[in-house]
Amino acid sequence: LGLHTGYNEESVALPSIERAGLELDVRLSDAPYIIKSPWLCDYIGEVLSNPDIQIDHAILPVRSFEAAAASRAHVQRQVTGKPDGEITVAGGLWHTNVAAGQEAVLRLQFTKLIEALVRHNVPTTTLWYPRLVRDPDYLYEKLSFLFADSDPATFRSVFERTRNIGLVHQFTSADI
Repeated sequence: LGLHTGYNEESVALPSIERAGLELDVRLSDAPYIIKSPWLCDYIGEVLSNPDIQIDHAILPVRSFEAAAASRAHVQRQVTGKPDGEITVAGGLWHTNVAAGQEAVLRLQFTKLIEALVRHNVPTTTLWYPRLVRDPDYLYEKLSFLFADSDPATFRSVFERTRNIGLVHQFTSADI
């Protein structure tokens, strides 16, 4: 849709198993305007206290913590053969080596992020996963403030062309 993300359709390539990536660090001098990074939870305080960086708006995809943890354990298992382990896997376990502890880690990371955004009065939009990849009208409505130059029909066309519903897995009843 022409937004400055640091990527375009030709440069986007995800690993075949993990299907994770495209993270960029907002602290880099050449960072694009729109950043995707779950790691921001780890350094949000540093970013929000840096006068050279401004977060105009945060967009937070939200998934049930149970499903998100199950997804990370699934990726870890697909890549390494087991859900636990010390091998770092993109999209796999995060800040833990034990799949059973992943849900608690995700809750803590989300809480750290939300508390910092609220404390610094950063406008925030939340998006429910998996609805955001299944319902283009929902996604357009939630993000239309970004798309001044795109009408709903154009958005829907790009959405249908770029999403891959085959990559959406259901791990809990909340993933519907």
